[in-house]
Order: sequence, then structure tokens, then C-alpha cells
Amino acid sequence: MTTPAASCAPRAGAARWRVLLRPSWIALAAAVVLFAALCFWVFAPWQLGKHGRTQQRNERVQEALAAPPVPLAELLRAGVGPQSDWRAVSVTGVYETGKQVLLRERPVQGNAQGPQVLAPFRFDNGKSVLVNRGYLPEGATTAPPAPSGTVTLNARLRLPEATPAARAVRTLASGAEEVPAIDPPVVQNLTGVSLEPAYLQLSAGQAGALGALEEPNLDPGPYLSYGLQWLAFGVIALAALGYFGYAELRPTGTDTSAADSSSTDNGATASSTAQPQASRGDVVGGLTRAERKRELRAALAGEHHRPAAAGPLADRYGR
Repeated sequence: MTTPAASCAPRAGAARWRVLLRPSWIALAAAVVLFAALCFWVFAPWQLGKHGRTQQRNERVQEALAAPPVPLAELLRAGVGPQSDWRAVSVTGVYETGKQVLLRERPVQGNAQGPQVLAPFRFDNGKSVLVNRGYLPEGATTAPPAPSGTVTLNARLRLPEATPAARAVRTLASGAEEVPAIDPPVVQNLTGVSLEPAYLQLSAGQAGALGALEEPNLDPGPYLSYGLQWLAFGVIALAALGYFGYAELRPTGTDTSAADSSSTDNGATASSTAQPQASRGDVVGGLTRAERKRELRAALAGEHHRPAAAGPLADRYGR
């Protein structure tokens, strides 16, 4: 025959499971799962994708830097693309005098500098390419003239930039034209010289070179660590949800004490039924022997000595 104490345990377990079906728990679980899904399939792939693209770009630039110099005309005939950015080239020709423009000031290696000087360079039967001669001292607005006569340049081929829509060409007080980006079509409209769809960046010591510009930045950036962090955040969120769900379901000290008390009460009831009347020698201080045993068991279970601050949260998650 099943006792009341034995049938109490399944009902207590079912009651604990019902805690997880409350709207607050369902909303919390849905929010955590959504956050983890975003970490795994949106944020982490976004950062890892940026890391992959940066790595590909750095490898391509390293190959271009290591390649031997080639004639500019030969490289232009093969077609200019990402694979030719930063390629070393050589070209012989003359600077187009009186047709220089300035590039709006940009920091170089983290330091403020003056505007950079862009000059058309004519080569190979009348074709021309834009040359970035380098930067002027900070505050300067007048470009020194380019060397006259035929010169040979060793430079790096660079891909053109796009002119920002919010920025326009402006004329300085010195009369020089200043452009916001190295955009050959824009410079072509200002100078009237037909330019190739690329430009050359001079190295220090070349004819007409001014302040030397910086080399390409091959730092991979923080994207890999950011991607791994997003993956870790997703794992931690799911692990925390599982831990707190387990903590809600595991038996606590309160549940054990209640079961012991129920078992004791049932045993006492059975004893009293079997022996309706206790002998006078079993009664001490108004309590029978069975009642004294119940009091002792309750004291050992800690029901009379539990700190006032302890409660369900302390029983479940610890003080």
C-alpha cells in the first residue's frame, strides 16, 4: 500500500517542473536563445568575415610588394585591378608643368601634415598618369614646381579613390585647386589632361618626390578576437540558462525537511492508531514518548535553528 509520504515526492517534482512554464521563465529562455543565435550566426560571422577579407587583402599586398618592377605601360595593357595595387613599376616621361593640384590634408603615420601634391606625368606616346609626389609641410598651400625634362620614376601603382559625395573641389586663397580624393577623372576635369585609371605613389629619393608617404598597413586588426568573443558570449549565455534551470529543479533543504516531517507525522499517526492510549509512565512533561521523538527529529532537521535570513533563494543558490 502506497503511503502519503511516497505519493508526495512525485507531486513535488511536478510542481518544480511547472516553475519553468511560467511566462517569466519562457520569456527569459526565449531571449537567451535569441541572443545566442545572433552571436553564432550574425555577430561572430560578421567579425570573422572581416578578418578573412583583411587577411586576403594583406596577402595580396604582400605578393605585390615582393613582385619585381615592371614597365608601367605593360601593366596598364594587362589591366589594372586589386592584384596590381602596390605593384612596383618604372616609367620614363615628363611632368605636365603648371597643372598640379593639391589633395586635402591627411595624417601620415598618425601625424598631421600639409596637403599632398598631385601632378600629371606624360609617358608612352602622349598617355598620362597622375603622380602623388608626397605631402607638403603643415600649413603650406603652394606646391613647388615639378622637375622639368625627361625623368625616370620608380613608384608604386595605386588604385584610384572615389570622391565623397559630400565633399567638393575648392579653390584655396593661393589660387591652387584642392580635391578631396585621388580621383583621376576629377583631376582630369581640372587640368584637361587625359589620365589613366590609376595613379603612382612616389618613394623617397625619386625625381619630384616631397614628403614620403607611408607604406601599406598590414595589421590584421582585432576582428578575429572579436569573432571569438561573440562565440564565447553565446556559449556562456546558454550555459547560464542551463545552470539556473537546473537550480530551479533540484531538491532543496526545505523540500527534504517537509518530506521528513510528513513521514514522521504519518508514523506517529500509525502508532497512535495501534496504541490508542499511552501508559502513564510514557508521559513526561505533558508529552508522550512519540511526541518527544518528533520534537527531537525536528530539532535535528534544523527547523528550530534555521537563520532568519535563509529562504528559498538561499536554499537553492547558496548563501
